[in-house]
Amino acid sequence: GSDPTYIVLKIDVGGAVGSKPLELKVATTNSISQVKDKLARQENIPAVQQDLLSGGASLSNDATVDEVYLKLFCRFPSDVERSIAVSSLLGGNARAGLEDLVWALLNSAEFVFNH
Repeated sequence: GSDPTYIVLKIDVGGAVGSKPLELKVATTNSISQVKDKLARQENIPAVQQDLLSGGASLSNDATVDEVYLKLFCRFPSDVERSIAVSSLLGGNARAGLEDLVWALLNSAEFVFNH
């Protein structure tokens, strides 16, 4: 495989006015969980206390799965569907996991026959 592309995220940790944002170098293939784990290790902020936002929207694997289901099926996933879909995003390459999820849903009987 090819080497991942890296970006630097500027993260506002809230709290102190005028504080500089943290910079965190991550691979574009990292999942939200992997970014949170790296931030936890680097800044000692437990992942469970982190709420990453982009454009005011929460970044989480659950939110990503919800968005995919809403766009493809016009509905939210069931609890079982969400669990399976989120597990596909937790592997080493989040982008590939997301691509696999979308491809699987596009080829599902529900999408083929209803959309």
